[in-house]
Amino acid sequence: HTITGKTVFDMLDFLTTNLLMPLGGVMIAIFVGWFMSWRAVTDEARLSPAILQVWKVMIRVISPAAVALVFINGLL
Repeated sequence: HTITGKTVFDMLDFLTTNLLMPLGGVMIAIFVGWFMSWRAVTDEARLSPAILQVWKVMIRVISPAAVALVFINGLL
């Protein structure tokens, strides 16, 4: 059986690949960048302070924006 030319499995594949995975990526980036304690991040990352500052900007700003673009592109 098909709905709009897609089977149930096609729709589930679209849902997980194009919607749920990018949303999960954005949520993880936002959680780690904004809500996780900075001490826990530095303990887990084990990076030099200079690289850690670059990483902080990337995880807070660039990663959510990039994954949001992937999410929007998946909807189109």
